[in-house]
Amino acid sequence: MSAVRVAHWRELPLDGGGRALVEASAGTGKTWTIGVLYLRLLLESAPRLGVEQIVVTTFTEAAAQELRERLRRRLEDALAQLASAAPVDPAAEDAGWLAARWHDDARRAEDRRRLRLALADFDRAPVGTLHRLCRRILAEHPLEGGTGFEPGEPTADQALMDELARDAWRVLQQGDDPHALDDAGLAEVTLSTFARTLSKLMRPGIRFEADGDDADTIRAGADPDLPDALDALADAPGWFQPRKRALANAMHALAAYLRGDEAGLKDSTLKNLRDFDLDAQVLAERAADFAAHPVVQQARELFARLEAARDLPRLRFWRDQVARAARWRDERLAVRGQTTFDEMIRQAHAALLARPALADALFAEWPVALVDEFQDTDALQYGILDRLYRDADGRARGRLVMIGDPKQAIYAFRGGDIHAYRRASLDATHGLSLATNHRSSRALVAAMNALYAAAGTALGRGDHADIHYQPVQASDRQDATPFSEAGRVVAQPLVLHHLAVDPGSQAARRRLALDACADHVARLLQPGACALGDTPLQPGDIAVLLPTNRDIVALRRRLQDRGVPCVGGARDSVFAGDWAFELQVVLHGLLAEDDDTALRAALLTRLWGGDLAALSA
Repeated sequence: MSAVRVAHWRELPLDGGGRALVEASAGTGKTWTIGVLYLRLLLESAPRLGVEQIVVTTFTEAAAQELRERLRRRLEDALAQLASAAPVDPAAEDAGWLAARWHDDARRAEDRRRLRLALADFDRAPVGTLHRLCRRILAEHPLEGGTGFEPGEPTADQALMDELARDAWRVLQQGDDPHALDDAGLAEVTLSTFARTLSKLMRPGIRFEADGDDADTIRAGADPDLPDALDALADAPGWFQPRKRALANAMHALAAYLRGDEAGLKDSTLKNLRDFDLDAQVLAERAADFAAHPVVQQARELFARLEAARDLPRLRFWRDQVARAARWRDERLAVRGQTTFDEMIRQAHAALLARPALADALFAEWPVALVDEFQDTDALQYGILDRLYRDADGRARGRLVMIGDPKQAIYAFRGGDIHAYRRASLDATHGLSLATNHRSSRALVAAMNALYAAAGTALGRGDHADIHYQPVQASDRQDATPFSEAGRVVAQPLVLHHLAVDPGSQAARRRLALDACADHVARLLQPGACALGDTPLQPGDIAVLLPTNRDIVALRRRLQDRGVPCVGGARDSVFAGDWAFELQVVLHGLLAEDDDTALRAALLTRLWGGDLAALSA
């Protein structure tokens, strides 16, 4: 379906029987737009929608709480505007829209009534995470959800996954089949890699295609004349460019493999057969004939089947690991009276698919949904929303508004699925793009637009080739507090730092980059160096994004060495720091009553705060 594009939030249809996709880059006002659409739903709907009928979801509990407070404040601000005689700020679009609505007393009175009812009932509004919504579905419909009358207490998915991965690894190392990893071609895999892979494969919606013939069966069923035909074609004159024999040698190797030579297909040979690089190997004037040659077509088809068969042992290994871990997970959650967030999604999705009456009942309760951070939605989560807002005949019903950033969907943050996003975009009947950045200065927005105009707007290859950077405009909000250096406003805020001399190894490059970053931050914070408006730049004004937790720790250490106070978002254990170690020393000293050495060590910690005089006494 091709979505009808609208230019403004006021033009986005919010009545029943359709879906809308609001696409936005960072800083373009996604949360603000959700708030004004929420206000439109409450004031424009006929018959009246109550706040308990409008589902609003986002991804995290913290974001949901913030969103709830913003929506409440939006209602309060609208009521305050109704009661005020002050002129409306021309820059406030929502205030201007409300003022235009209230051109007669009857509408003002009706809107006042609706806003007061909305505020009175707001504590019953379903504003939260999609996981919390699924938990509510399972709790209020236990028979349909198959969870019993007391749904399990939620527990962290990752903690349980770590436990399952360690137990599965122990079975692999000490169980009845010690060669399982070797047989799957995973002899070099470590526990951490095994745990990460198992965790990814156990996400909701993952399916395994592990059926098919193995390599020996395929080879045995191949045309017995194909090896000779491959050799003849590879040796025939007039096909290949001078001194280009890689593809011909690969064809000989495939022929040898079909005759029983197991070692014939080396990695380099496999690459040549996989690519069939005609441009580099075959004479240009004969490339089309070579590609259409029946022996080449037969070899390509056979090789594709052999390639798939080579992955079967690994796929079957992971299929078996996932099946066993899933069985353990279900057993342990049942015994402990717990559930996980992923399980709530899976159970709610299964219940809605199996029981159309449940979907109808929930839709009657929630005819409208606004979904924030939609790019983080996976296939099962979208399946839940799709089933709620689609009738038994497949027609869209109600109003589903999805707000997200397709660029972020590429990176699969928080389990998001780019394919689910694409499917949702195809289902949308209307689309709106938020094209004004309110967070960055005009100069920075212009620099980003210029960068992608020069480098190309496509943000990926293959599956991601249709996701593009969209140029945006800039408001003048950030220009009111310009960033200045040495007393002059910075005119080129986007700077790419180039390492002139390559130190050789990746580790050395990483160290140099971290050193350069720490030095740069320290220079920015020198007294009188930089300012935001009239205020000197502070450490809290600077954010640094890094690839890994290890990099965060390394940069934090460098900044501290340079006297720059900082906090880091690395997921280090609180027990790994200096203060935790000192706490352990103090507790040990208190428990070891007869150990004077332990007590003296506790006394001299910074946590206790003792000095040499106290120690002597």
